[in-house]
This record gives sequence, C-alpha cells and structure tokens, in this order.
Amino acid sequence: MKLLTFCLTFFAACTLHAQKNNLAVLGKEDSVYSKILNEKRRIWVHVPTNNSPDGIFEQLHYPAIYLLDGWEPGFNMLTSIAELLGGGSGNLSFPQMIVVGIPNTDRTRDLTPTHIASAPNMDSISARTSGGGERFISFIEKELIPHIDSAYPTAPYRVFIGHSLGGLMSVYTMINHTCLFNAYVAIDPTMIWDNKKILNETGKALEQNNFGGSSLYLAIANTMNSGIDTGIIGPIMRASFQLRDYLNDNKKNELIFSASSVPLNY
Repeated sequence: MKLLTFCLTFFAACTLHAQKNNLAVLGKEDSVYSKILNEKRRIWVHVPTNNSPDGIFEQLHYPAIYLLDGWEPGFNMLTSIAELLGGGSGNLSFPQMIVVGIPNTDRTRDLTPTHIASAPNMDSISARTSGGGERFISFIEKELIPHIDSAYPTAPYRVFIGHSLGGLMSVYTMINHTCLFNAYVAIDPTMIWDNKKILNETGKALEQNNFGGSSLYLAIANTMNSGIDTGIIGPIMRASFQLRDYLNDNKKNELIFSASSVPLNY
C-alpha cells in the first residue's frame, strides 16, 4: 500500500511536468463518437501483453482503470506505474490492468458538476461552459464503458482516477453513481468548487448512505512552494482536508478508504 500511495502521489506531482516528446506511447489511440456529448472523443487504451500469444491458454481478462485528463503524458505515466506494480521487475502489488485515458475537449465543461459564473483562478470565459459533469458521466456510463467492454478483454472491476477538477469528478461520481466504478482515486480534488457545494453534499452522503463494496483513495499533495498564491491554494487544500475529516468521521457507511498527505516541496 505504501508503494502504491507513493506511485499515485508521484503521478500527481509529475503529470503536469511530463513532456510528450520524452515519453514512449504505451497504448493505442481509439475513439468513440458520443451522441450524448455530440462529438467524437479520442481515447488511449493500454492492454497488458497477452501471456498466450500462441492461443494455447485462455485469454486473460483485466480490471480497467479510467483516467481523467488522460492525454499522452499522464496516460503513459499511469500505464508505466500499472505495468510496474502488475508484474514489472517481478513486482506483484496488484493485478495487471487495462488503462483507458480520456483526453479533454472542454475540460471545464466535463469535469465540473455545477455551473458557476466565475471562480478563483478562473475567469468568466473559462467558467462559461462549466456544469456539464453529469452529461460527461452519462457518456462514460452509456457509451465509453460499453465500447471498452466490447472491444477489449475487461474483467468486471473498474477504477476511476482524477486529479484536481478530475478529482472533484471522481468524488462526485462516487457519491452520485456509486456502483459505476468499484474504486475511486481523488488526487488533490478541487472540493472548493461552487462554494464547496459538492463537498457539503459529500459530507451528507457519507453520513446518510451506505457505500459497501466501494473504495476511495484520497491523495493530498502539499504544493505550497514559494511564490504560490496561498490565497488560492490554501483554501483548496483545506477543503481536501475537510473531505478527509468527513471520511474519518463516517466509518459506519462501509466505504473502504485511505487518505494521505505528502509534502512535495522541491
């Protein structure tokens, strides 16, 4: 668990710094036309190498990780981690897994559950399309997952990973579409969104609902480096700690969860 925690937090810290021309593509490009979103969505898919290329043994089926902000650098980073922990160098921390990266077309639209006029560090133009998160989740549930399940050797276990606004959507999905994924990972989720509306709803849901069979990993990275606007980053981090407190205070809901805060000042 400590190794997995380190790798996921390392992924959160490095994704934004990875450069496309420094990474080898570890999967293939695919696409799905979405009637719900009225657009073609490009995706990246990694499938572990079949251990039976001659067909003598039965083809394996793998759990699937769905990664938000799944452009090539982040997709390649997570795929490398999954390959390492799933058997690379003899490491067997968890099973081999399919990785599905979902690149953005309109990030603010897809990764925000509610519409706002403006927000800290976001102007009115950027916020104009906010609030399309529910339609985006509908696309994932009704179009993307069926496509992946029909085209690739998936097993009936799915993980949903998001960072920042993606982490917000990971928490939102767990609360409102609990059974869509088995496990959720929220890395530095933007729980301050819409005056903490989703955070407050999450607190109530954790208190009132049962989440047996689901799990959540919450990673909070200390990114308060010198020069950072603490007026923006500070409230975001405090909202994440508030989410952690909600999780700790409501253990009777049967949600399996783990939370960590790792300093990343460098």
